[in-house]
Amino acid sequence: MKEVYIDKDVNILTGIEAAKALKNENDALYVSESDGVVRVPLKRWETAQHAEKIHWMKRGIGAIEDRNYYHEENFDNYNCLRGTRFERAIELGSGPFTNLRIIGRNVDIGKCTLLDPLINEYLKHPNCTYKGCKLLLAKHLSKKTLINMALGKYFTKFYNVARKSVNPTIEVEKLIASPVEQMPTDQKYDLVCIINVLEHCYDIDLVFDKILKILDNGAVFIFHDRYYIHDEVKDILAHQYDAAHPLKVERKVVDTFLTKNFVPMFSNTTHHSANEDMSGDVEYDEIYFIGKLI
Repeated sequence: MKEVYIDKDVNILTGIEAAKALKNENDALYVSESDGVVRVPLKRWETAQHAEKIHWMKRGIGAIEDRNYYHEENFDNYNCLRGTRFERAIELGSGPFTNLRIIGRNVDIGKCTLLDPLINEYLKHPNCTYKGCKLLLAKHLSKKTLINMALGKYFTKFYNVARKSVNPTIEVEKLIASPVEQMPTDQKYDLVCIINVLEHCYDIDLVFDKILKILDNGAVFIFHDRYYIHDEVKDILAHQYDAAHPLKVERKVVDTFLTKNFVPMFSNTTHHSANEDMSGDVEYDEIYFIGKLI
């Protein structure tokens, strides 16, 4: 397995430099007995949030999306939900762009809430999709094409004025600057979305507990994340460190939560071969799941 070390400022080290850095800092001490890394101290999580801020507010300042269309494809374009009406939706870990803006072009959403620890920072991102109490749906001038990427990076003001004039919107009821583990649970939602977020959290038990508390009766849950195998996690952490991703949750923990609490409406497992991304030579699976609360 290749040595890769990504620090809190998103500087990437490989080879001998990475091996040296790993001796001084790694996440091996957080591995549980059987479930991967399911809990880290708040200080470690704060390092992850710093890395996320650097990633989007410096290195990704010209970005217009975060693999949202890739996720849409693996969710079969959310076809199992097409035409459904939801009164209140929430996206946990919305980032600066959200997945709800894509989901919302296939379903009818009355109001939405967006939650992210860095949401006040993301409002400053030039291509943030939810400024002004409105979420811009991904109908036009949104998809990651060379033209749109160029417009978003080099002609930002024109790009966003054009998007606001042609894209329909969803009313944003609330913006909540909070980790999932600390979010308020006084509001119920009939659509809850959490896509590619678990690795950025600090306590999986608290995350799952909070999710169940905000789901209304019969609510729909949209979920995606990477699968980890506990026996492989120790090996991964011996060779790799990624400041932005502290949790590595064992596959059975995720599957148990989903099967215990939801009736499946859609499920898809994708496989990533070695060297497709910054995971080095690690192969892994990802789960795409849509279910209705039991």
